[in-house]
Amino acid sequence: MLSTTQPVQNASRRVEQRRDPFPFPPWYHYPPLYTIQPCTRTRERQLHLWRRLILDYCEYYCIFTLRLNDAESSQMPLFCNRAIQRRLSRESLLCIFQDLVLRGDAAWSDPDTKEEMLVFWRSPRNWVDELLQVVAQFGQNRGGVFTLQELGSLMIEHSSICREMGSGTDRAVMPVPFLQYVLSILTAEGKARVFGTSEGHGVKFAYT
Repeated sequence: MLSTTQPVQNASRRVEQRRDPFPFPPWYHYPPLYTIQPCTRTRERQLHLWRRLILDYCEYYCIFTLRLNDAESSQMPLFCNRAIQRRLSRESLLCIFQDLVLRGDAAWSDPDTKEEMLVFWRSPRNWVDELLQVVAQFGQNRGGVFTLQELGSLMIEHSSICREMGSGTDRAVMPVPFLQYVLSILTAEGKARVFGTSEGHGVKFAYT
């Protein structure tokens, strides 16, 4: 499977692009929430808080993927609160990531390795609709062929969702695995076909 071009480190650099920092909720500074709690009821509430925070943070900075190894080792504020000297352990991160996948708010890029997670701060169906609109806008839905890189760049530049993000998308990149996931939905619906070429993967959209 193709690896992402959008690791957590790139996401961290993009954090500096926004004029205003992300507004973390008050509970972000509560140390016990950085350890997964044993009580089922408390843990469910804890996971809900982390799930909402990750989705809001990724939307704010237009982050499409998170990697487990990078999340564990980076100083990204989302997972590392320097003010209280707390960070999520790998076990806690995996638990939270798995909860996001279970709830349909994320998907593993590779379910076997569970290393990279695709984050759906907008639903996959929203991204499918956006992709079709971008393709129609550029007149390629009548037989033209895109490379995956071209599609990713066009989505960042012309998608109404990404335009809403403003400066947060200045250096954003839509990773290939994320785009492949969206295309897999269109492929299953018979609206697109992905094939290999000498220059990489190409995408041809069905006439609509």
